[in-house]
Amino acid sequence: MSMKDRITASAAQVDAFSLSRHNLSVRAGLAELVHVASRMCGAQAQVMSAAEMSLGARLEGATMSDVRRSLWEERTLVKTWAMRGTLHLLPAKDLLLYVVALGRYLKEGVVRWLNRRGLDFRSVSVLSDAIVEALDREPLTRKELGASVGRTLGSDTSQWIEHSWGGVVKCAVLEGRVCFGPSKGNETTFVRVDRWLGECASAGANPDKTSQDEACAELLRRYLRAYGPADRRDYCAWSGLRAREADIAWKALEDELVAVSVDGGSLWLLSGDVAEFMRAETGSNVVRLLPNFDSYLLAHRDKTHLVCKAYYKEIYRRAGWIAPVILYEGRAVGTWSYRRKGGRIQVELAPFEPLLPDVRRMAEEEAHNLGRFLNMECDVLWK
Repeated sequence: MSMKDRITASAAQVDAFSLSRHNLSVRAGLAELVHVASRMCGAQAQVMSAAEMSLGARLEGATMSDVRRSLWEERTLVKTWAMRGTLHLLPAKDLLLYVVALGRYLKEGVVRWLNRRGLDFRSVSVLSDAIVEALDREPLTRKELGASVGRTLGSDTSQWIEHSWGGVVKCAVLEGRVCFGPSKGNETTFVRVDRWLGECASAGANPDKTSQDEACAELLRRYLRAYGPADRRDYCAWSGLRAREADIAWKALEDELVAVSVDGGSLWLLSGDVAEFMRAETGSNVVRLLPNFDSYLLAHRDKTHLVCKAYYKEIYRRAGWIAPVILYEGRAVGTWSYRRKGGRIQVELAPFEPLLPDVRRMAEEEAHNLGRFLNMECDVLWK
C-alpha cells in the first residue's frame, strides 16, 4: 500500500490502535521500560514526577525508583530538551536521532530569541563552547555554570546562562553536547553528553544534510507508529517544527504512507502498520490515569478524538497547563489530582459525567496502582 491507497476506519479503531501502541491497553513488562519510552517517543518532563508516572502507567509492576534508576544510575534514559523545545525523557540510544532531526531547527528559535535581546550569533557559539568546556569534569548547576563561564569570558556572560528556561545552555543541549544531570538538592545540573552517556556520541552542532534528512524521516516514522493516523499539522504541533521544515520528511515517506478516512477527515498511517491497525480490537474497556502533560494528550493539533468540546478547557488549561486525565477506552472522561498526606496519598477522581460502576471500580484500581508506583498507601476520593 502507498499514499495512493485509502482505507476507512472508525474513531474507535483509531483509539484502540493508539492504546495498543502506547501499552495502555496491555501494559508492558518492567524489563521493557526503555523500549516503552522509545515507542511513545519520550515522556514529557516539564513536571518530572509526571514523566515518571507516564512511564509507570504503561508498565506492569514498575515503581518510581525503577524510572529514576534507569535515568540516573543505568543512564539508559536521558533528560533533555526535545519536541517543541520542552523537557523530555528519551532513551539514551535514541538521543542522537532526536538531536539531528530537531536540534538545528529548534535551536534557531532559541538563537532568534537571544538575538532580539542583544546576543549575536557569534557570541551564542562562543558561549556554547565555553559551557561544554566548563562541564569537562563534573555536573554543574546553572549558577555554577554561569560562574565558571563568567570567570573565563567575563561576569556579564552569566546572565545568558542562568535563565531558568535555558538561555544559551539550551543551545548546547539542542546541539546534543549537553544534557541534564542529577539534581544537587533542589538545583538542576547539566552534564556533557560524551561524559555522561559514554558511547552515545554527540551529534555536534552541524550534522551534514544527508544524515539530517534521514533522521527527519525516521523521526516521522516513529511519530506515526506511536500517534498515527495523523496529518502534517499534527506532526508540526507535536514536534515544534514549522510546515516547511516538516515537509522534507513527509515527502521522503510518500511511498510508505496510506490515507485513512476517519469521520470524513483524511489522516495518514504507515503502510507497514495497516494490518495491525485493522486488527485492533475496539471496546477494550480499559481505564488508565494519565498524569499532567502525558504524551498521549499532546500528539495532535485537533484534540476532539480525546475530549469533547464541552470539557476541553478542563484538560487543556491556561499557560499551556495539561491536567491529569481519567482515560476510558482512549477518551478523557474526567480529571484527577493527588496529594501526600501523613505518609499516604489521596487521589481525587473528578469525572465529567457519572461513570458506570465498572468504570468507577477500574478507576479506583488505577488510583491504588498509582499508590503502589509511588510506594505509598492510597486513599481514593470522588468529587
